[in-house]
Amino acid sequence: MKSKIKNGALYPYDDLDKSEMKPVWDKLDEALNDERATNIAVSAPYDTGKSSFLLSYFTQKYKDNLNQKSYKFHWLPWRLHFHRFPYYYFYNKSALLDKARLDRKIGKTNFKFINLPNFFLEVKDKKESEIELEKDIIGQLLFSSKQQKYPDSRIKRLKQYPLRIILFFFIVSVLFVISTYLVEQNVTKIDSTASSFQLIIRTVSILTGIILLFSIFYIMFHGLPKIGWSISTKILDTKLDAKFDMNSEKEDKDLFLLYGDELKYYFSKSKVRYLIFEDLDRYDNPLIFQRLRQLNLNLNHGDKNKIVFIYTLKDSVFDSNESGRYDNQLDPIIKETKFFDYIIPMIPLHSTQNSISRFEKEINNKNNLQVNNVKEDSKYCYSVQEKYLWGLGSFILDIRTIIQICSELSYYAELFRVRLDNKEIDINKLLGMIVYKTVYPRDYEKLLSSDSFLNQLFLEINKQKERNLEERKSEIRKLENKIKDIDKKLQYIRNNKELYLNIFYDKFLNNIGKYRDIKYESNTFYKTKFWNEFFKDVSEEKKNIQDFFEWDDELTETFKEIREGTFDRTKSKLYSRLKEQISKYYEQKNILQSLIENETFLDILDEKYDGSGYKALSNIRKLPILNYLLTNELIDQNYYEYISPSLTNDLTPPDLDFVQNVLNGIYDEGQNLQNISRIVEILNNSGANYRYAQSVKILSYLLVQPITSNIMQYIKTIIYYCKDSNRLNFIERCIDNLKIYQSDSIQIEESKISGIKALISALFYEYPEYFISFDRGFNPKFVQKNSDIFETFFSTLSKKVTSKELISEKELFDIFIKYNVFKNIDFDKLIMNWKDDSWMNLFDEDRIYLFSNLSKIFSGNLTQSDRARISFLIRNGDYTANIDNFSLIVRAVGGLTNLIEKEKVFWEIDDNYIVTCLPSFLYDENLNYENLIVSVKFAKSLYNNQQKINLISTLINYTKQARKQNKISDDEYEKIIGILQVNN
Repeated sequence: MKSKIKNGALYPYDDLDKSEMKPVWDKLDEALNDERATNIAVSAPYDTGKSSFLLSYFTQKYKDNLNQKSYKFHWLPWRLHFHRFPYYYFYNKSALLDKARLDRKIGKTNFKFINLPNFFLEVKDKKESEIELEKDIIGQLLFSSKQQKYPDSRIKRLKQYPLRIILFFFIVSVLFVISTYLVEQNVTKIDSTASSFQLIIRTVSILTGIILLFSIFYIMFHGLPKIGWSISTKILDTKLDAKFDMNSEKEDKDLFLLYGDELKYYFSKSKVRYLIFEDLDRYDNPLIFQRLRQLNLNLNHGDKNKIVFIYTLKDSVFDSNESGRYDNQLDPIIKETKFFDYIIPMIPLHSTQNSISRFEKEINNKNNLQVNNVKEDSKYCYSVQEKYLWGLGSFILDIRTIIQICSELSYYAELFRVRLDNKEIDINKLLGMIVYKTVYPRDYEKLLSSDSFLNQLFLEINKQKERNLEERKSEIRKLENKIKDIDKKLQYIRNNKELYLNIFYDKFLNNIGKYRDIKYESNTFYKTKFWNEFFKDVSEEKKNIQDFFEWDDELTETFKEIREGTFDRTKSKLYSRLKEQISKYYEQKNILQSLIENETFLDILDEKYDGSGYKALSNIRKLPILNYLLTNELIDQNYYEYISPSLTNDLTPPDLDFVQNVLNGIYDEGQNLQNISRIVEILNNSGANYRYAQSVKILSYLLVQPITSNIMQYIKTIIYYCKDSNRLNFIERCIDNLKIYQSDSIQIEESKISGIKALISALFYEYPEYFISFDRGFNPKFVQKNSDIFETFFSTLSKKVTSKELISEKELFDIFIKYNVFKNIDFDKLIMNWKDDSWMNLFDEDRIYLFSNLSKIFSGNLTQSDRARISFLIRNGDYTANIDNFSLIVRAVGGLTNLIEKEKVFWEIDDNYIVTCLPSFLYDENLNYENLIVSVKFAKSLYNNQQKINLISTLINYTKQARKQNKISDDEYEKIIGILQVNN
């Protein structure tokens, strides 16, 4: 059935065309034309359009009658025609409809609707319900009519006397009194010319007397029966006035019989021939139909015009057996067919497809809404996504509910227009909130009092999210411990592999002699030769090596064939097994970390809950529409933004608790806060003491605000009073919130840089002991996070952030020195990887830290950037404090030869430092011909003094040792000794 779309109207439509419902229209025509049919049922489920159909049917019939009458008198003179039937009715269908509606309202039509809805009353007493229904029906029939039209009605009703009627009788009474008085006084005898006047006076007296006498007789004639009726109804306690007696204890009163004459009188005087009863089936009381059928028979008794009762109801109205068990399965339909003369069915056309169509039509009919940008001029319309209408249409099939939702959405869109235009809120989420308001009105009303189901649901979601976070962090810590254990085992294998192989080699080299003159070196020839002998060996020592590395014979033969049994590539079964295990642990850790970083409230909803601690989450599945709104993010934790434009950024229940605690001087960590800006606004306006606002979210929010003296004071207060046991973790979580990402906009990045400078400045002023943590070692993550913010603090970009509340770079560098921050090797290593602009700002001309041992900081392979920074530090720092730095310098310049012959002057290396470090440097792997020859040349270049003599003596001994260990050849030995023996 097509329906005329009205803008949010929920009443039945009266302008449906016959073509839109021709089968049921024709069927009703047939039933009404049957002279014997007086009880007709229009049967269909709720929300099928029964009322709209009947109202349109009878209104159209009345319009056709008006049109015929207008055409019937078209031959009359224009003025008479217009007076009886306004001329435009004949041409204007809209005007005809307006006329029909007016006549229907004032009771001039031949049909009348009796509306008896029951939405709230739980019917328990069928007899009492029947009596109440009879009262309602009689009341709507008799009290809706004007008293003047029914002068013989014995029911007392409020009588309305128009001013013109009162004025008329007043004038008549005055004329009667005056004229009678003048006649009695015979005032016209003086002048014979007044005889005509006397006649007029007498005539007026007689006429007014007749009128008054008729009025008295009229009142007495119509009034006396009413007096007797009033007395009898009072005695029987059945009086039916404008207010019914609801407390009568008698249950055997037959109101239709008692007021039968009154009802017959009503139908005889009125034009009503069709009485339509709506929603009687909602009372679940079939007895009322029995009473109405009897009333209908009484009204149609005799040769009077036929009175037809029409009922709109559902098919199950006569089915009182809820169990579904019958002695006769046809019993309900037998009752129904016996009661009604005709039953006209209306097919329910509503389905998901109908609902989505109605949603679309209602939304597109609004001036400020559209579906998927379908309107040509969509600039001023907010677009609702069609996918949500399909989803909602699967749950909401009631037409009136759809109309109401779309009407409210249009209204709310106007209220929220500014925020919608500014993209602060979303029209689809506004739709979700309207649906929630419509479907769950009682819970919606509780939102502002913070005790609604939705409030509790999000509290439980946040609680479960925190629980999941702690559980996953705990699991990650366990995995990290397992990873550390495996790392130790792997490192043990890596370290001892070479050790065990060398022991194996030494045993056979020194004792068995099998590998004499065979040495494991990087040279491919020696490597292959060594392993050839190894694979041939069958000694117990080799078996021990195999057992340690878990090498089986098959693996050994593989090594033999591919010749890849090197120290770096040799891996045992144990080693491979540990590597696989550690890879699984890393994978599990990454999964848990991803869950921590990406978990949404939808993930929480997907879990299953069963327990008293989660009443809302346990019951959410029982509320399918709300569950759909949540899972499709039409309602999220920002639902409060959509309650009212005046409640923008208002407080959620956790927010309100936090504010109240802070204002009451109670420490609160505020873990589940949502509307931070609103909270801060209230705290500021209330003059709250931020000492009690121990929330990471509050501090993080304050840090990224423009730096003012007030903001800085709030930050300092929070940091000063944060509890000692949680202090470092508190600061660390704030640092996490200040992390800068590549996806951050320039504005966000600048606010985070400002926040970092504000945080470090507050630590400097209120919690300088924080920096002692670096000297105590602390975990690498703590050091890493602080290194990141310190790098940002010293970056060139941070120089744009200026305020008298902030500390200078020099002050921070000095506190590094004071609290031995640079003594943390992990921190030093991170510093050396800073970007150039931050690193150079840290160590400028005024700030050079004297690292005692740079070799621990630069322990791995050196990059070009490492070499540049080592050069800077060596040239500006006290590199002589530790001889280990010498090996680092040699590595940085590319060898001892480069240092002595090329880089010594540029690096500003003192000869005395080289003399001091050479004996320690020339050891083990550094003891070779190249290093010896350049050292000898350096020694010979020194001035003749004891230091030179001592160095030459040391070099002679090293040369002899190198020859003995076969690290230099005889010719190389002779060449070095020859240089040493030459006098300068």
